[in-house]
Amino acid sequence: MKQITLRDIDERTIARAREIARERGTSFNAVCVEALARGLGTDGRGQRRFTDLSGFIGDWEEDPAFDAYIKTELQQVDPELWR
Repeated sequence: MKQITLRDIDERTIARAREIARERGTSFNAVCVEALARGLGTDGRGQRRFTDLSGFIGDWEEDPAFDAYIKTELQQVDPELWR
């Protein structure tokens, strides 16, 4: 195995890795190696699939035409559907 040095890791990440190591009764290094392999999809499980919409956060673009459509067309009740 190769040895690497990682720089600029924030304190919160380090603290969480140490906490996990204590909880599992394993080494800080083992937790970091596992997290890196899991994050890169090389842990044998394949890359992680996300099932939430977090990838779309911040991508909203204002669209006045869409807003107008929502306020007019989608606010009206179709009596035929409510029989």
